[in-house]
Amino acid sequence: MTLTSSDRVQAVLAAAASGAAHGTFPVEAFADDSVYQAELDRVFAKSWLFVAHESEIAEPGDYVLRHLGEDEVIVTRDEDGRIHVLYNACRHRGAPVCRGAKGNSSHFRCPYHGWTYRNDGTWASAPRKTLVYKNLDTANWGLLAAPHVAVKWGLVFASPDPAAPSFDDYLGDMAWYLEAVFGLDSRGMIVMGEPERALLEANWKTGAENYCGDALHVAHTHKSLEDLGMSQQLLREQEMYSMFSPGKGHATFAWNLERSGLPIEAPWGYPKQVWDLFDQGELTADQQRFNAERMPLAGLVFPNFGFFRGFSFDPVSQRVMVHTQLRLYQPRGATKTEVLSWLVFHVAEPEEYRTKSYQDGLFVLNAPGILEQDDFTLWNAPSRVGRSRFARDHEMGLNYQAGLPGMSRGGPIEDHPGPGESYDSAFTEGNIRAFQRHWIDQMNAGNVGSADPGRPGEDR
Repeated sequence: MTLTSSDRVQAVLAAAASGAAHGTFPVEAFADDSVYQAELDRVFAKSWLFVAHESEIAEPGDYVLRHLGEDEVIVTRDEDGRIHVLYNACRHRGAPVCRGAKGNSSHFRCPYHGWTYRNDGTWASAPRKTLVYKNLDTANWGLLAAPHVAVKWGLVFASPDPAAPSFDDYLGDMAWYLEAVFGLDSRGMIVMGEPERALLEANWKTGAENYCGDALHVAHTHKSLEDLGMSQQLLREQEMYSMFSPGKGHATFAWNLERSGLPIEAPWGYPKQVWDLFDQGELTADQQRFNAERMPLAGLVFPNFGFFRGFSFDPVSQRVMVHTQLRLYQPRGATKTEVLSWLVFHVAEPEEYRTKSYQDGLFVLNAPGILEQDDFTLWNAPSRVGRSRFARDHEMGLNYQAGLPGMSRGGPIEDHPGPGESYDSAFTEGNIRAFQRHWIDQMNAGNVGSADPGRPGEDR
Protein backbone atom coordinates (compact mmCIF):
# COMPACT_ATOMS: atom_id res chain seq x y z
CA MET A 1 0.00 0.00 0.00
CA THR A 2 1.32 3.43 -0.96
CA LEU A 3 1.22 5.94 1.88
CA THR A 4 0.04 9.49 1.26
CA SER A 5 2.19 12.42 2.38
CA SER A 6 -0.06 12.90 5.39
CA ASP A 7 0.23 9.21 6.28
CA ARG A 8 4.03 9.38 6.12
CA VAL A 9 4.14 12.41 8.39
CA GLN A 10 1.84 10.78 10.92
CA ALA A 11 3.85 7.55 10.85
CA VAL A 12 7.10 9.40 11.58
CA LEU A 13 5.49 11.45 14.34
CA ALA A 14 4.00 8.31 15.90
CA ALA A 15 7.43 6.65 15.89
CA ALA A 16 9.00 9.76 17.39
CA ALA A 17 6.38 9.97 20.16
CA SER A 18 6.71 6.26 20.90
CA GLY A 19 10.49 6.47 21.12
CA ALA A 20 10.62 9.62 23.23
CA ALA A 21 10.11 7.78 26.52
CA HIS A 22 13.07 5.46 26.00
CA GLY A 23 15.44 7.69 24.05
CA THR A 24 15.05 6.80 20.37
CA PHE A 25 14.13 8.96 17.37
CA PRO A 26 13.17 7.81 13.85
CA VAL A 27 15.95 8.35 11.32
CA GLU A 28 13.33 9.07 8.62
CA ALA A 29 12.64 12.42 10.33
CA PHE A 30 15.99 13.60 8.93
CA ALA A 31 15.16 12.75 5.32
CA ASP A 32 11.44 12.49 4.54
CA ASP A 33 10.22 15.17 2.13
CA SER A 34 6.68 15.13 3.53
CA VAL A 35 7.97 15.64 7.07
CA TYR A 36 10.10 18.54 5.85
CA GLN A 37 7.14 20.25 4.15
CA ALA A 38 5.13 19.81 7.35
CA GLU A 39 8.02 21.40 9.31
CA LEU A 40 7.87 24.49 7.11
CA ASP A 41 4.15 24.85 7.89
CA ARG A 42 4.03 23.75 11.53
CA VAL A 43 7.42 24.78 12.92
CA PHE A 44 9.06 27.53 10.87
CA ALA A 45 5.85 29.37 9.98
CA LYS A 46 4.86 29.39 13.67
CA SER A 47 8.18 30.19 15.36
CA TRP A 48 10.31 33.21 16.12
CA LEU A 49 13.29 32.98 13.74
CA PHE A 50 16.66 34.71 13.85
CA VAL A 51 17.28 36.95 10.83
CA ALA A 52 20.20 39.29 11.61
CA HIS A 53 22.39 41.00 14.14
CA GLU A 54 21.45 44.63 14.68
CA SER A 55 24.99 45.81 13.86
CA GLU A 56 24.60 44.44 10.31
CA ILE A 57 21.98 47.11 9.65
CA ALA A 58 23.36 49.87 11.83
CA GLU A 59 22.44 52.87 9.62
CA PRO A 60 19.14 54.03 8.08
CA GLY A 61 18.74 52.36 4.70
CA ASP A 62 20.93 49.36 5.56
CA TYR A 63 19.52 45.97 4.60
CA VAL A 64 20.44 42.29 4.36
CA LEU A 65 18.66 39.42 2.61
CA ARG A 66 17.72 36.48 4.83
CA HIS A 67 15.01 33.81 5.08
CA LEU A 68 12.02 32.90 7.21
CA GLY A 69 11.80 29.20 6.51
CA GLU A 70 12.33 29.07 2.76
CA ASP A 71 10.83 32.52 2.15
CA GLU A 72 13.36 35.23 1.28
CA VAL A 73 12.98 38.44 3.27
CA ILE A 74 14.64 41.85 3.36
CA VAL A 75 15.74 42.86 6.84
CA THR A 76 15.93 46.63 6.64
CA ARG A 77 16.28 49.71 8.82
CA ASP A 78 14.05 52.57 7.68
CA GLU A 79 14.81 56.29 7.73
CA ASP A 80 13.45 56.56 11.29
CA GLY A 81 15.69 53.75 12.54
CA ARG A 82 12.95 51.13 12.82
CA ILE A 83 13.66 47.55 11.71
CA HIS A 84 11.35 45.77 9.27
CA VAL A 85 11.33 42.24 7.84
CA LEU A 86 9.80 42.42 4.36
CA TYR A 87 8.85 39.59 2.02
CA ASN A 88 11.04 39.97 -1.08
CA ALA A 89 8.27 39.76 -3.68
CA CYS A 90 6.65 42.57 -5.65
CA ARG A 91 2.91 42.84 -5.09
CA HIS A 92 2.36 43.25 -8.86
CA ARG A 93 3.77 40.02 -10.36
CA GLY A 94 5.86 38.58 -7.53
CA ALA A 95 9.35 39.33 -8.85
CA PRO A 96 12.04 39.98 -6.21
CA VAL A 97 12.51 43.69 -5.55
CA CYS A 98 15.95 43.26 -3.97
CA ARG A 99 18.78 41.16 -5.40
CA GLY A 100 21.81 42.25 -3.40
CA ALA A 101 22.80 40.23 -0.34
CA LYS A 102 23.37 43.49 1.58
CA GLY A 103 23.48 47.21 0.93
CA ASN A 104 21.93 50.56 1.67
CA SER A 105 18.88 51.89 -0.12
CA SER A 106 15.97 54.20 0.55
CA HIS A 107 13.78 52.30 -1.93
CA PHE A 108 13.40 48.90 -3.61
CA ARG A 109 12.35 48.86 -7.26
CA CYS A 110 10.95 45.82 -9.04
CA PRO A 111 12.86 45.14 -12.31
CA TYR A 112 9.73 43.79 -14.03
CA HIS A 113 7.25 46.69 -14.16
CA GLY A 114 9.00 49.25 -12.00
CA TRP A 115 6.81 49.18 -8.93
CA THR A 116 8.81 50.88 -6.18
CA TYR A 117 8.67 50.55 -2.39
CA ARG A 118 10.18 52.57 0.45
CA ASN A 119 12.56 50.79 2.81
CA ASP A 120 9.75 50.46 5.36
CA GLY A 121 7.82 48.40 2.80
CA THR A 122 5.19 50.99 1.89
CA TRP A 123 4.24 51.45 -1.77
CA ALA A 124 5.97 54.51 -3.29
CA SER A 125 5.43 54.73 -7.03
CA ALA A 126 5.11 53.07 -10.41
CA PRO A 127 5.90 54.31 -13.94
CA ARG A 128 3.23 56.68 -15.29
CA LYS A 129 1.22 56.29 -12.13
CA THR A 130 -1.27 59.04 -12.90
CA LEU A 131 -2.20 57.35 -16.18
CA VAL A 132 -2.14 53.69 -15.12
CA TYR A 133 -2.93 53.68 -11.39
CA LYS A 134 -4.65 56.98 -10.67
CA ASN A 135 -7.16 55.33 -8.28
CA LEU A 136 -4.85 52.69 -6.78
CA ASP A 137 -5.27 52.30 -3.01
CA THR A 138 -1.52 52.49 -2.34
CA ALA A 139 -1.92 51.85 1.40
CA ASN A 140 -2.94 48.26 0.61
CA TRP A 141 -0.17 47.45 -1.87
CA GLY A 142 3.03 47.67 0.15
CA LEU A 143 5.37 44.72 0.53
CA LEU A 144 4.15 42.00 2.85
CA ALA A 145 5.89 42.18 6.22
CA ALA A 146 6.49 39.90 9.18
CA PRO A 147 3.84 40.92 11.73
CA HIS A 148 6.27 40.61 14.65
CA VAL A 149 9.88 41.78 14.95
CA ALA A 150 11.88 41.79 18.18
CA VAL A 151 15.39 43.01 19.00
CA LYS A 152 17.11 41.81 22.18
CA TRP A 153 20.83 41.94 22.97
CA GLY A 154 21.40 43.00 19.34
CA LEU A 155 19.74 39.83 18.00
CA VAL A 156 16.93 40.43 15.50
CA PHE A 157 14.15 37.83 15.43
CA ALA A 158 10.92 37.80 13.44
CA SER A 159 7.81 35.64 13.36
CA PRO A 160 5.64 35.23 10.25
CA ASP A 161 2.70 34.10 12.41
CA PRO A 162 0.17 36.85 13.21
CA ALA A 163 -0.92 34.85 16.27
CA ALA A 164 2.60 34.23 17.60
CA PRO A 165 3.24 34.65 21.32
CA SER A 166 5.35 37.60 22.40
CA PHE A 167 9.09 37.05 21.98
CA ASP A 168 9.59 37.08 25.75
CA ASP A 169 6.98 34.35 26.18
CA TYR A 170 8.53 32.37 23.33
CA LEU A 171 11.97 32.42 24.94
CA GLY A 172 10.77 31.72 28.45
CA ASP A 173 13.67 30.82 30.75
CA MET A 174 16.10 30.74 27.82
CA ALA A 175 16.18 34.54 28.05
CA TRP A 176 18.13 34.24 31.32
CA TYR A 177 20.96 32.37 29.60
CA LEU A 178 20.98 34.54 26.46
CA GLU A 179 21.26 37.65 28.59
CA ALA A 180 24.14 36.13 30.55
CA VAL A 181 26.04 35.64 27.27
CA PHE A 182 25.03 38.53 25.03
CA GLY A 183 24.31 41.01 27.83
CA LEU A 184 27.72 40.56 29.46
CA ASP A 185 28.57 44.17 28.63
CA SER A 186 25.97 46.94 28.54
CA ARG A 187 27.44 48.42 25.33
CA GLY A 188 26.48 45.37 23.31
CA MET A 189 28.19 43.40 20.57
CA ILE A 190 29.08 43.89 16.90
CA VAL A 191 29.52 41.57 13.95
CA MET A 192 32.97 41.38 12.36
CA GLY A 193 33.15 40.33 8.72
CA GLU A 194 30.45 38.76 6.58
CA PRO A 195 28.39 35.72 7.51
CA GLU A 196 30.08 32.67 6.06
CA ARG A 197 27.85 30.19 4.24
CA ALA A 198 28.20 26.46 3.71
CA LEU A 199 25.70 24.24 1.89
CA LEU A 200 25.47 20.77 3.41
CA GLU A 201 23.72 17.59 2.29
CA ALA A 202 22.16 17.33 5.73
CA ASN A 203 18.89 17.96 7.54
CA TRP A 204 18.68 21.17 9.60
CA LYS A 205 17.91 19.24 12.81
CA THR A 206 21.33 17.57 12.84
CA GLY A 207 23.16 20.85 13.38
CA ALA A 208 20.48 22.08 15.77
CA GLU A 209 20.86 18.99 17.93
CA ASN A 210 24.64 19.47 17.99
CA TYR A 211 24.24 22.95 19.47
CA CYS A 212 21.67 21.73 21.99
CA GLY A 213 24.42 19.91 23.82
CA ASP A 214 26.09 17.05 21.94
CA ALA A 215 29.30 17.15 23.97
CA LEU A 216 29.94 13.43 23.62
CA HIS A 217 31.22 13.76 20.06
CA VAL A 218 34.00 16.25 20.86
CA ALA A 219 36.68 13.82 22.04
CA HIS A 220 36.31 11.71 18.90
CA THR A 221 35.21 13.99 16.06
CA HIS A 222 37.58 16.79 17.10
CA LYS A 223 40.57 14.75 18.23
CA SER A 224 42.69 16.81 15.82
CA LEU A 225 42.57 19.59 18.45
CA GLU A 226 44.57 17.34 20.74
CA ASP A 227 46.95 16.36 17.96
CA LEU A 228 47.67 20.05 17.27
CA GLY A 229 48.21 20.83 20.94
CA MET A 230 45.17 23.15 21.00
CA SER A 231 43.35 21.13 23.64
CA GLN A 232 44.29 18.70 26.40
CA GLN A 233 42.75 15.34 27.27
CA LEU A 234 39.41 15.73 25.50
CA LEU A 235 37.96 12.62 27.13
CA ARG A 236 38.72 13.97 30.62
CA GLU A 237 37.24 17.33 29.67
CA GLN A 238 33.81 15.71 29.15
CA GLU A 239 33.43 15.85 32.93
CA MET A 240 33.80 19.64 32.87
CA TYR A 241 30.58 20.20 30.90
CA SER A 242 27.27 21.30 32.39
CA MET A 243 23.95 20.97 30.54
CA PHE A 244 20.94 23.25 30.97
CA SER A 245 17.44 22.71 29.58
CA PRO A 246 15.26 25.82 30.11
CA GLY A 247 12.22 24.41 28.28
CA LYS A 248 10.29 25.10 25.04
CA GLY A 249 12.88 23.24 22.97
CA HIS A 250 15.70 25.66 23.82
CA ALA A 251 18.98 24.44 25.27
CA THR A 252 22.43 25.53 26.37
CA PHE A 253 25.56 24.07 27.92
CA ALA A 254 28.69 25.36 29.61
CA TRP A 255 32.24 24.41 30.57
CA ASN A 256 34.14 24.76 33.83
CA LEU A 257 37.36 26.43 32.70
CA GLU A 258 38.90 26.45 36.17
CA ARG A 259 39.13 22.65 36.05
CA SER A 260 40.67 22.63 32.57
CA GLY A 261 44.30 23.17 33.51
CA LEU A 262 44.57 25.99 30.97
CA PRO A 263 46.27 29.28 31.97
CA ILE A 264 43.06 31.16 32.81
CA GLU A 265 43.29 34.74 34.11
CA ALA A 266 39.59 35.63 34.22
CA PRO A 267 36.16 34.07 33.50
CA TRP A 268 35.58 32.57 30.06
CA GLY A 269 39.33 32.62 29.37
CA TYR A 270 39.53 36.38 28.77
CA PRO A 271 42.71 38.22 29.76
CA LYS A 272 42.01 40.00 33.03
CA GLN A 273 42.57 43.43 31.49
CA VAL A 274 39.83 42.68 28.92
CA TRP A 275 37.37 41.11 31.40
CA ASP A 276 37.71 44.15 33.67
CA LEU A 277 36.46 46.38 30.82
CA PHE A 278 33.02 44.74 30.77
CA ASP A 279 30.15 46.62 32.40
CA GLN A 280 28.01 43.82 33.83
CA GLY A 281 25.59 46.18 35.56
CA GLU A 282 22.60 44.88 33.58
CA LEU A 283 23.15 41.29 34.75
CA THR A 284 21.69 39.94 37.96
CA ALA A 285 23.93 38.68 40.75
CA ASP A 286 22.96 35.10 39.83
CA GLN A 287 23.90 35.64 36.18
CA GLN A 288 27.25 37.12 37.20
CA ARG A 289 27.85 34.14 39.46
CA PHE A 290 26.95 31.76 36.63
CA ASN A 291 29.42 33.49 34.31
CA ALA A 292 32.15 33.41 36.95
CA GLU A 293 31.69 29.69 37.66
CA ARG A 294 31.11 28.45 34.11
CA MET A 295 31.85 29.47 30.54
CA PRO A 296 28.58 29.37 28.53
CA LEU A 297 29.79 27.30 25.60
CA ALA A 298 26.90 26.90 23.17
CA GLY A 299 23.14 26.88 22.91
CA LEU A 300 20.11 26.76 20.67
CA VAL A 301 16.96 28.85 20.41
CA PHE A 302 14.31 26.56 18.91
CA PRO A 303 14.19 25.76 16.10
CA ASN A 304 17.44 26.70 14.32
CA PHE A 305 19.43 29.58 15.87
CA GLY A 306 22.60 28.65 17.71
CA PHE A 307 25.52 30.35 19.39
CA PHE A 308 28.99 29.13 20.30
CA ARG A 309 31.22 30.87 22.82
CA GLY A 310 34.55 29.27 22.06
CA PHE A 311 38.22 29.87 22.64
CA SER A 312 41.49 28.91 21.02
CA PHE A 313 44.64 28.00 22.90
CA ASP A 314 48.09 28.69 21.49
CA PRO A 315 50.42 26.07 23.02
CA VAL A 316 53.49 28.19 22.19
CA SER A 317 52.45 31.58 23.59
CA GLN A 318 50.09 30.00 26.18
CA ARG A 319 47.53 32.60 25.05
CA VAL A 320 43.78 31.98 25.18
CA MET A 321 41.59 33.93 22.72
CA VAL A 322 37.81 34.09 23.17
CA HIS A 323 35.36 34.37 20.27
CA THR A 324 31.58 34.17 19.92
CA GLN A 325 29.86 32.65 16.92
CA LEU A 326 26.27 33.07 15.79
CA ARG A 327 24.97 30.11 13.83
CA LEU A 328 21.85 29.62 11.71
CA TYR A 329 20.77 26.26 10.31
CA GLN A 330 18.77 27.47 7.32
CA PRO A 331 16.54 24.72 5.83
CA ARG A 332 16.89 24.22 2.08
CA GLY A 333 15.20 20.85 1.76
CA ALA A 334 14.72 17.61 3.64
CA THR A 335 18.39 16.73 3.14
CA LYS A 336 19.92 20.14 2.49
CA THR A 337 20.91 22.90 4.93
CA GLU A 338 22.63 26.22 4.41
CA VAL A 339 24.75 27.00 7.46
CA LEU A 340 25.33 30.71 8.16
CA SER A 341 28.04 31.66 10.66
CA TRP A 342 28.95 35.07 12.11
CA LEU A 343 31.68 36.07 14.54
CA VAL A 344 30.61 38.77 17.03
CA PHE A 345 32.55 40.64 19.69
CA HIS A 346 31.80 42.93 22.59
CA VAL A 347 32.18 46.62 21.78
CA ALA A 348 34.26 46.96 24.93
CA GLU A 349 36.96 44.56 23.70
CA PRO A 350 40.07 46.45 22.48
CA GLU A 351 40.36 46.54 18.70
CA GLU A 352 43.68 44.72 18.70
CA TYR A 353 42.25 41.89 20.81
CA ARG A 354 39.13 41.71 18.62
CA THR A 355 41.17 41.48 15.43
CA LYS A 356 43.41 38.71 16.72
CA SER A 357 40.46 36.84 18.19
CA TYR A 358 38.61 37.14 14.87
CA GLN A 359 41.58 35.62 13.04
CA ASP A 360 41.83 32.79 15.55
CA GLY A 361 38.07 32.27 15.38
CA LEU A 362 38.19 31.77 11.62
CA PHE A 363 40.88 29.13 12.13
CA VAL A 364 38.78 27.18 14.62
CA LEU A 365 35.16 28.01 13.66
CA ASN A 366 33.14 28.76 10.51
CA ALA A 367 33.31 26.88 7.20
CA PRO A 368 37.13 26.68 6.82
CA GLY A 369 37.76 26.09 10.53
CA ILE A 370 39.02 22.92 12.15
CA LEU A 371 35.84 22.18 14.10
CA GLU A 372 33.46 22.76 11.19
CA GLN A 373 35.40 20.62 8.75
CA ASP A 374 35.19 17.79 11.27
CA ASP A 375 31.44 18.22 11.84
CA PHE A 376 30.40 18.92 8.27
CA THR A 377 31.86 15.64 7.03
CA LEU A 378 29.59 13.70 9.41
CA TRP A 379 26.35 15.66 9.57
CA ASN A 380 25.02 14.13 6.35
CA ALA A 381 24.83 10.68 8.00
CA PRO A 382 21.26 10.81 9.43
CA SER A 383 19.86 12.13 6.13
CA ARG A 384 21.73 9.54 4.09
CA VAL A 385 20.52 6.70 6.29
CA GLY A 386 17.04 8.22 6.52
CA ARG A 387 16.59 7.68 2.77
CA SER A 388 17.75 4.08 2.98
CA ARG A 389 15.19 1.40 2.21
CA PHE A 390 17.03 -0.97 4.54
CA ALA A 391 16.69 1.47 7.44
CA ARG A 392 13.06 2.16 6.58
CA ASP A 393 12.17 -1.54 6.33
CA HIS A 394 13.71 -2.13 9.75
CA GLU A 395 12.04 0.99 11.24
CA MET A 396 15.47 2.17 12.33
CA GLY A 397 15.62 4.52 15.28
CA LEU A 398 18.65 6.48 16.43
CA ASN A 399 19.88 6.19 20.02
CA TYR A 400 19.58 9.19 22.38
CA GLN A 401 19.66 7.30 25.68
CA ALA A 402 22.66 8.91 27.37
CA GLY A 403 21.55 10.46 30.66
CA LEU A 404 18.36 8.43 31.07
CA PRO A 405 17.77 7.18 34.64
CA GLY A 406 20.27 4.48 35.51
CA MET A 407 22.12 4.85 32.21
CA SER A 408 24.88 7.40 32.82
CA ARG A 409 26.94 8.94 35.57
CA GLY A 410 25.87 12.39 36.65
CA GLY A 411 22.86 14.29 37.86
CA PRO A 412 21.40 17.71 38.66
CA ILE A 413 23.76 20.51 39.68
CA GLU A 414 23.36 21.47 43.31
CA ASP A 415 22.73 25.17 43.94
CA HIS A 416 22.58 26.06 40.23
CA PRO A 417 21.74 29.81 40.11
CA GLY A 418 19.78 29.66 36.83
CA PRO A 419 16.38 28.33 35.74
CA GLY A 420 15.49 25.03 34.11
CA GLU A 421 16.87 21.53 34.46
CA SER A 422 20.62 20.98 34.85
CA TYR A 423 23.08 18.10 34.48
CA ASP A 424 26.64 18.09 35.77
CA SER A 425 28.57 16.39 32.93
CA ALA A 426 28.60 15.66 29.20
CA PHE A 427 27.17 12.19 29.83
CA THR A 428 23.63 13.06 28.77
CA GLU A 429 21.56 13.73 25.68
CA GLY A 430 18.74 15.19 27.76
CA ASN A 431 18.90 18.58 26.03
CA ILE A 432 18.49 16.91 22.64
CA ARG A 433 15.59 14.79 23.88
CA ALA A 434 13.89 17.97 25.14
CA PHE A 435 14.40 19.56 21.70
CA GLN A 436 12.85 16.50 20.06
CA ARG A 437 9.87 16.47 22.42
CA HIS A 438 9.16 20.10 21.61
CA TRP A 439 9.51 19.36 17.89
CA ILE A 440 6.97 16.54 18.26
CA ASP A 441 4.56 18.85 20.09
CA GLN A 442 4.79 21.55 17.43
CA MET A 443 4.49 19.09 14.57
CA ASN A 444 1.39 17.57 16.15
CA ALA A 445 -0.19 20.88 17.12
CA GLY A 446 0.98 23.12 14.29
CA ASN A 447 1.05 25.87 16.89
CA VAL A 448 4.04 27.19 18.86
CA GLY A 449 3.81 28.78 22.28
CA SER A 450 0.87 30.40 24.01
CA ALA A 451 -2.17 31.98 22.45
CA ASP A 452 -1.04 35.46 23.39
CA PRO A 453 -0.97 37.32 20.05
CA GLY A 454 1.60 39.87 21.25
CA ARG A 455 1.63 43.09 19.28
CA PRO A 456 2.63 43.80 15.70
CA GLY A 457 5.65 45.88 14.84
CA GLU A 458 8.93 46.00 16.72
CA ASP A 459 8.92 44.61 20.27
CA ARG A 460 11.78 45.87 22.45
